[in-house]
Amino acid sequence: RVVQFYRRDFTPISHWLDGLDRARDFRHIDPRAVHEAERIVSAHLAAVQDVFEGAVLRSDGLLAAQGLADVPIRYADPVTVSAPIVHPAARAYLRVLSTADDAFASLERAWLLGLVDTRARRLEEARFRKALRGVSTRVREQYSAMARVLREARAAAAPPAAGDERAPPHGTPWWERTARAGNTPAP
Repeated sequence: RVVQFYRRDFTPISHWLDGLDRARDFRHIDPRAVHEAERIVSAHLAAVQDVFEGAVLRSDGLLAAQGLADVPIRYADPVTVSAPIVHPAARAYLRVLSTADDAFASLERAWLLGLVDTRARRLEEARFRKALRGVSTRVREQYSAMARVLREARAAAAPPAAGDERAPPHGTPWWERTARAGNTPAP
C-alpha cells in the first residue's frame, strides 16, 4: 500500500524540499524563513513517524499477547525501489514510508490472524493514509509559502513602475508567526 504513496508523492516532495533548500541562495529570502519552514516539515515528519511506530508497536504487542509474534507474513510480489535523496528531510520521509509499510503489514497480519476486525482495520488504514497525505500537504504548504515570500520580496525590491504606489507588506512574516506559536499540529 505504501508503494502508491511513494510513486505519487516522493518525487514532488523531493522537488519541494530541494526548492526550500535552494531558497537559501536567494538574497531576498531571510535564512530564518527557510529554517522555520524546514523545522515545520521536520517536526511534522517526526510526528507522522511516531504515529506509525506506535501502530507497529500496538500490532506487534497484540500478536505477542496471543503468542503469534513468530507467524510470518510474506508478500507474493514484494517491491523494491531506488530513491534519490536530495534533502535530509527526503531521507526522513523515506524512513516514514518504510515505517508506514511496517505498520500496514502488522495490521494486515493481525487482521489475517483474526485479531482485528475488518472495520477497525479499515479505520486504522484510513488514519495511516491521512497521515501520509498530510506529509505532502505540509511540505507543499511550506514550499508555496516560501515561493510567496520570494515573489513578495522581489516585488518590494523592484523599482515601482510609474504611477504604481504599492504599499509595502505590513505585519509579521509568516515564518515568525509560526515560530512564535510553535504551530506544528500532529497528524
